Amino acid sequence: MLVARPVLGFLAALPLLGACASGVSGNDGDCNARIRYEGVIYQPHNALNETAPPGAELGAGDVVGCDEGASASKVDEVTVYALKNVPHSIAVKIRGSDWEGTYVGEGVPKSEWPTVLRRP
Repeated sequence: MLVARPVLGFLAALPLLGACASGVSGNDGDCNARIRYEGVIYQPHNALNETAPPGAELGAGDVVGCDEGASASKVDEVTVYALKNVPHSIAVKIRGSDWEGTYVGEGVPKSEWPTVLRRP
């Protein structure tokens, strides 16, 4: 009976642990940081080459929450950079902040990624 108590305690705690990673509906998980620049939403992707060289500074952009589309709520502000030999309509880079990384435009298929964007 001593072994059953910890197991029962663990099983009782499972619904509480699941609630930490879900929204009100129970189906919404955590979302990744996304960047909004000039009305385009950019997102991280595991297949992106994080060492792609940055280009010129483009300007200020917003880190946005999980809301849908261009009206997503602003969480923070960042400086957005181009990537060398990559149009900023496809991807951008964030440097020197908690949001540092390479981000690709939502809806841009991998087939349109320039070689420099693809993880080696």
